[in-house]
Amino acid sequence: MVRPDYAVISVSDDNSFGHPSSRTLKRMERLGIKVFRTDQQGMITLISDGLNWQIEPGLK
Repeated sequence: MVRPDYAVISVSDDNSFGHPSSRTLKRMERLGIKVFRTDQQGMITLISDGLNWQIEPGLK
């Protein structure tokens, strides 16, 4: 079973599909998954030195 610490959701502000669903967001919150969303935080950058990595949202 996969148990991620983070999730990156690439979605536009006004998408007609209703993504991400509130059900999915609630489940990730309940599981303690830190969510990064491009519609709320802009460009999401993942940086790695080969051993460690970090996530930097465009808007803070």
